[in-house]
Amino acid sequence: MLVGCAFSVYWLTHQRVESRMQTMVTEVDQALTTKSPDALCSWMPHLMTVINSEWVKLRSGDSVLFRLNRHENPMLEDETNRFIQFDMPLVHQPGVTMRIVVLDPAKTWFRSFTGVYTMAAMLFVVVVVSLLLFMMHCWLNRQWRGMERLEKRAEAILSGERALLRKGDVDEWPPRASNTIDLLLSDLQEAGEQRLRIDTPIRAFAAQDSRTGPNNRLFFNNQLATLLEDQEDVSTHGVVMMVRLPDLDMLNETLGPTLVDEYLFDLVNMLSTFVLRYPGALLARYFRSAVAASQPERGQQHRRPAD
Repeated sequence: MLVGCAFSVYWLTHQRVESRMQTMVTEVDQALTTKSPDALCSWMPHLMTVINSEWVKLRSGDSVLFRLNRHENPMLEDETNRFIQFDMPLVHQPGVTMRIVVLDPAKTWFRSFTGVYTMAAMLFVVVVVSLLLFMMHCWLNRQWRGMERLEKRAEAILSGERALLRKGDVDEWPPRASNTIDLLLSDLQEAGEQRLRIDTPIRAFAAQDSRTGPNNRLFFNNQLATLLEDQEDVSTHGVVMMVRLPDLDMLNETLGPTLVDEYLFDLVNMLSTFVLRYPGALLARYFRSAVAASQPERGQQHRRPAD
């Protein structure tokens, strides 16, 4: 953009100079229709000063009809590139050509102290702005990569891959959102670990009878269903025994609930000592005064007589 503006200024300056030269040639051509060339000396210097013309020459073939120098300028021969020469024919004077040498304003300004200082300042500003834009581009690119990483981690969380995720990278952006996700994942993992630690005793207490100590009916049914649904070991077989104490309600009314509970507790512990001598045996309080026992057997080698 800066180079385009410089070329535009250069081209417009030349167009303006050429337009002024054409106006000057028109004035001289109209003046020569009524006056001699020597009469131009009265007003030509003022016009040359306005348009920054150094000298003017009227030629008809090889002869010079008129010549005027604004001042002696030895720089014309040494620095011809600072001047522009125009050769324009006169319309009302056939065969007469007017040569005008004018100072080039664009080149003069670019080679002056003001022009050099201005161009150096503009170049410095362009370099600084370019450096800032480059740094901003690098920063935006780094932030964009951080946003992509955060987006991928968010997609993994929504997909249910929370256990496989690591902590966020330092380049993730915005950083507070990344730190928030890390904190929530850490809290979620800690809550899961606490749930596992609490779930184990809860399951143990849920599967245990609160009055007698052994397993309860729910645990017994689950274990028995698991054994019955086992289709891999076809040789598995066993026995399920139900021991029921009669007249427990009548004893409760006669002896009282405390003695009945102790009696039931002692009976269940005695059965547990007897049943659990066999590998794989299971004892549970099934319902009120009913106690269930199961003894799976996997072949004849696991059988042992009861004492």
